[in-house]
Amino acid sequence: MKKDKNSAGKTNIERVISNISLSKKAPKSMYFVLLVLYIAASVIVSATAGNRGDISVFGAQMNVYAFAGIFSALANICIFFIVVYFGRLGFFTALILLLIQFPMMLYGIIARHNASSLPGLFTNLFTIIATIAIYINNLRVARFQEKMRDQAVTDRLTELPNRFACSEFVGKLVKGSEKFAIVSIDINNFKSINDTIGREAGNKVLVEIARRWKHAADSGSSGTLDFISRQSGDEFVLIVQNYETQHEIVKTIKHYQLLLEKKVTVDECDLYLNASFGYAQFPDDAQSSDSLFSCADAAVYEIKSNSSSDRILRYSPELLKNERSAEQDGAGERLAVL
Repeated sequence: MKKDKNSAGKTNIERVISNISLSKKAPKSMYFVLLVLYIAASVIVSATAGNRGDISVFGAQMNVYAFAGIFSALANICIFFIVVYFGRLGFFTALILLLIQFPMMLYGIIARHNASSLPGLFTNLFTIIATIAIYINNLRVARFQEKMRDQAVTDRLTELPNRFACSEFVGKLVKGSEKFAIVSIDINNFKSINDTIGREAGNKVLVEIARRWKHAADSGSSGTLDFISRQSGDEFVLIVQNYETQHEIVKTIKHYQLLLEKKVTVDECDLYLNASFGYAQFPDDAQSSDSLFSCADAAVYEIKSNSSSDRILRYSPELLKNERSAEQDGAGERLAVL
């Protein structure tokens, strides 16, 4: 996965979440266009402000210095656009450009006794105040939007990426034609924990499992590039990248399996957990996001329905047929009972 300056120092999961949730920024070319327009408008203002000549515009005579106000307004619009669309960079650029003009205006007023620069001086001052107000307000809005985006892509209980974040990430990988494996994880008999020691204890177990898996994904201890998310309840999804062979995928899954099977102590109760891991590979097993999830789920379903001792299974076309057949049989039985 490519890193950028904004993602430097972040863990793998944080980088993925950031890439999913970040809003698109204005192109750098727009910054330079606005900068050139501002400089050009400022030059025209300086050239026309002290000119007392006349110019014919559509047959009407106009004072040349009247254009100073027009281009001054254009320059200020450019400043506001720079601040609004380019954040910190735009704010300090605008501030520097506006502050540079003060000595020039003061020199014109004091040394040249050019009183026509006085309105421009106050306009410049008001523009600086407006620029600061816009920037501060944008910071507040950006913080609020970032908080809302984080809530939209993060599971509230475990603080792992949620189903939406996982789906978005898989969609990006598919569009980028990047090789990866999607692993569907279903913790076995988790309902019994909720039934025996309570939902609150069950939530603590999920938090501990998420903590272990998140640390593994962030530290790269599995040897591959991993992304772990919580789908719902006791269901998780692991995305595996940067592998060469299927053996490496299985090795990574076993790494997460071992972390899960370590003793979990909650409310003075020692618990030993295990899970079913079904996986599918892109593009070998499926070519779309939905199909990949279905394939991985089919592998998990096969493990759980056959009570196999093997808790890791790769998808094959027969598994999906078996799952659909079982669903149809189950529907038929329900209709017969009715």
